[in-house]
Amino acid sequence: MCYTNNRGVSMIKTKKQMFIVIVVFALVLFLGGTTFAWFNYSRTTSDQQLIAGDIYLHLNEGNDQISMTNIFPETADEARARNDNYITFNVSGLNTSTKTIYYEFVLNHGDDKASPKTRYRDEDLRFDLVELDSNGNEGDYLLSAVSYETLANRRIYVDTVDANTTTEVVKRYKLRMWLDENVIISDTAADAVYNTTEYKNKYATVKLTVAGDLQEKTASRSLYTIMRNDSVGIDTENGVDFSKTPEHDGLNGEGTNGVYTRSGTETNSNPIFYYRGEVDNNVLFNNKCWKAVRTTYTGGVKLIYNGELSTNKKELTLEEYGTPVTNTGNFTYDSTDNTWNATVTSSNAEIKFKVPVAGNYSIIVKGIFGSGTILALLGGTGKGATTGPQDQSMIYYYDYGPLTTSNTIGVRASGSEEHPYVMKVKVLYEDSTLGIGCDNMGESTGITVNDTNLFKFNQNSSYQTFVGYMYGATYSYSTSNWKSGARFGSSFVWDGIKYTLVDDSVTTPDQDHHYSCNVETENGTCTQLRYVFYVSSGNAKYYITLTGGDGIEEAFVKMQTNTNDSVAKNNIDTWYASNMNTVTSKLEDTIWCNDRSMGDGNNNGWIANGGDLSTHLYYGAYQRSAYASDTSLVKNQPNLACANKNDAFTWKNSAGNSKLDYPVGMLTEDEMVLAGGVAELGTYSYLNSYSYYWSLSPKQYNSSGAVAFCWNTYRNRSEFVGAFRGLRPAISLKSSTQVISGNGTVTNPYVIE
Repeated sequence: MCYTNNRGVSMIKTKKQMFIVIVVFALVLFLGGTTFAWFNYSRTTSDQQLIAGDIYLHLNEGNDQISMTNIFPETADEARARNDNYITFNVSGLNTSTKTIYYEFVLNHGDDKASPKTRYRDEDLRFDLVELDSNGNEGDYLLSAVSYETLANRRIYVDTVDANTTTEVVKRYKLRMWLDENVIISDTAADAVYNTTEYKNKYATVKLTVAGDLQEKTASRSLYTIMRNDSVGIDTENGVDFSKTPEHDGLNGEGTNGVYTRSGTETNSNPIFYYRGEVDNNVLFNNKCWKAVRTTYTGGVKLIYNGELSTNKKELTLEEYGTPVTNTGNFTYDSTDNTWNATVTSSNAEIKFKVPVAGNYSIIVKGIFGSGTILALLGGTGKGATTGPQDQSMIYYYDYGPLTTSNTIGVRASGSEEHPYVMKVKVLYEDSTLGIGCDNMGESTGITVNDTNLFKFNQNSSYQTFVGYMYGATYSYSTSNWKSGARFGSSFVWDGIKYTLVDDSVTTPDQDHHYSCNVETENGTCTQLRYVFYVSSGNAKYYITLTGGDGIEEAFVKMQTNTNDSVAKNNIDTWYASNMNTVTSKLEDTIWCNDRSMGDGNNNGWIANGGDLSTHLYYGAYQRSAYASDTSLVKNQPNLACANKNDAFTWKNSAGNSKLDYPVGMLTEDEMVLAGGVAELGTYSYLNSYSYYWSLSPKQYNSSGAVAFCWNTYRNRSEFVGAFRGLRPAISLKSSTQVISGNGTVTNPYVIE
């Protein structure tokens, strides 16, 4: 028989559970070898440095073995409610010397079992490490529901007994182990980890070694753990307002920048943590650059592609090389930020910079858009002129490429007293002495396929079905060839050959009368039925044609049947196959939501009974965003759930539709809002790549065509799906993947093992 855990994943549980599903987890604790024995005397270490003082480190074992029966996948909360899946132990030490003792906890496989039993995969085991107080009560979680790709000599924790510690230090720990809730045991499921026979012959034994010496050590960490530890707290309790950009006040960049815990997930086994604003979330994985976005319900971490490794950039010393040209009184040099700052209230305020050394240069201007234009200068020639939403946050970027010392570069802007440009100008150039990193901007942050870096989301914008990452039947619309007295019915009858209208007494379509045979007599019949979904202010009637007995509900299902790849999916898959196939085992098969639901409160013309013919079709992500015009909706509340399984794209994971060819997708509008995007507003966010790129979220289908959300240089916007924009694939690292170095900056990104 089957049971379903609280995440909706079906697993097998036999009737004779006590006899068939009996697996003993033996977690045996040993004190492993140390660099030297800890006794109360002085000695010389291997580097011939005299260590004077009393030094010792003791391990006092508590219960040293875990014996568990009836093992099945369980959540962290379920595992923590048990009292048979952990060991406790003490570590005590005294160190009156001048050197710090570093002690480590290391996991390895324990004893082997007799054939035919085999081990569970290491990555299927979850661990907690928690510090206990003197009464045995749990305190801080040092490791929380972590897993590891391999348990071979896996250092999981490092602590110290500090130098000049004259009073004995005693610390008590609890180590817990369980089988991950997402392990699927089934004889039929495509994404099963084990079949029932394999499951009955699995076991796990893990040995913990505690060792110490004077050598400085660090423990590997998961990216999830880093984000959890860095979290400011629950977003709604710490100033996050999704109707506002992260910096709130524009130029100063103050506000809600950092890692936050998504409200409503804080009590989950794996709370959702996400980056917001301008943050150090750079990741190096598979020798490519990424930005960490958010964690998943299974403890993974979603990343968005951010280009290839590139030469790190250096800031030009602007006071030495910058010269204001016009409106010079507006420019002042800020030595703290190494920027030229200005408030431009008139036309053509301009500053130029000498190029001191040959190289690749770019200019960045942060601030607030004024009433006029801003552009880059190369000599006296303007480049990349743009205007933005005045009085909103601005990030302007221009990449000059290679320059020589004969060049001058600069920026020019025009504002007014009412709407000034507020600017902080910075110049960067590549410096090979700084090595390589992830300081990427512009179109280099997107993928290139067949020498192209701009792609349509789908073939064209004409069909509603083309908002899909995958799609089915296409229905073209028309407004033409209406008879003047054509009747409209509330429904129809299909006899296997023809449609017959029902309740077709009206000659003007309304919210309850969408169907027409385009005939002027009552009870009209036809083999091709028209469905009116929108009527313009000029009384143009937009319709699609239905056949074979289908109504609008059946047509909707056919449109959203995931049969054909979108242009976006096809190119992302091509890129993945050439660049990422070798690391698929490190990625989790998570959900990528192409939300094609209509969303709450959307009473549009695609609804046959009661649908407003003056209202366009808006999809779920729009209804949750700041774009939504319906005041009855709860706006600016990103939702990470996916309304329909059909839109929940997965690779093999049965929690979704299992339609992907690879475990890769794109970010959603909701995830872009978490990162700092607000409809049309300029924002300071790590998603600012100074280029245009698609999201996975449809926005609307209107009288001009299908529209999807995208990121436009420095703000959250939307575009017709037939437009050319960039693609930035997203992946999700398994919870077991570890960070081996780095601090998240562009020059020192988190490096994934």
